[in-house]
Amino acid sequence: MRAVAAVLVAALLLFSAAVSSRAEDDTAWRKPRTGLKLLVIDTGRVAMPDAYAWKGGGRTKRLWPILCFLVRHPKGDVLVDAGLHPAFGHGREREYAGWIYPLAKLIFDFPTMRPDQDVGAQLKAMGVEPASLKSVILTHAHVDHVGGVATIPASVPVFVGEGEMAEFKAWNADLNGFHKKDIQTGHAFQTTPWRSAPVLGFDRSWDVFGDGSVVVLEAPGHTPGSQMVLVNLGSRPVLITGDGIYTHRNYEMPAPKGKIFGHRTDWNDPKAMGVILKIRDVHAKHPDVLILASHDWEQVPTLRIAPDLYR
Repeated sequence: MRAVAAVLVAALLLFSAAVSSRAEDDTAWRKPRTGLKLLVIDTGRVAMPDAYAWKGGGRTKRLWPILCFLVRHPKGDVLVDAGLHPAFGHGREREYAGWIYPLAKLIFDFPTMRPDQDVGAQLKAMGVEPASLKSVILTHAHVDHVGGVATIPASVPVFVGEGEMAEFKAWNADLNGFHKKDIQTGHAFQTTPWRSAPVLGFDRSWDVFGDGSVVVLEAPGHTPGSQMVLVNLGSRPVLITGDGIYTHRNYEMPAPKGKIFGHRTDWNDPKAMGVILKIRDVHAKHPDVLILASHDWEQVPTLRIAPDLYR
């Protein structure tokens, strides 16, 4: 009887240790940093139908925001995504797009922005010199996320996920959202220095400042090198998803992104859906995490837009 009791006690202790370890793993990523600030920068709009945002969506067109994010850390400022190329704010869309312009116009409405809405102009208006940035981190290199790099001095390093730059070499790069002019800026586009350090269910990560405050997560699916950024503000954690989701509906329903005229939304549909389900899991397990998508038109009215900020 004592032997049975001893076995039961040992099993209980092992179970308790496993639960404790799992709980610890679930919260180990939460490292709030005082002095950390996050600004959401609105760099334009593009009209897109619901059918493109999620499978089964209708024909109703919404004005999608095109957002990028400035993380202000005591050790330096990091820009997450760069929004549109300034050509969109100065009536030079046809010149910028080149041969793809008439074809793209048949499928999509072209993005719009004000002359003073490019990310470089907005940074200066907030008193941040673009040349002073520690780095730019791209969630991916589609035109509406990388174009504004043209307003940032080439001395600032730009980080992209593994395999992203190879997409620009494909014959159909423009059709897939990769415009060669966006990387002909003189910048050194560097691959994110991944480590096998799982965070929030994502296998590889990069701790930008080494203090757990800003952590890049590898999340291929929308593009080969798609990545997300966890920002551990003092008030609450924020997960910047890029185009891992277009709208909160993707992870709440859950539903994959849709297509227009068969146009490929995601580079790899199963992986993209896997990312959506991981975001859904983060939301379920950690409802305090503010999930920030780059194009969620329903979320924008609830956000603090720069120069307002999150701490």
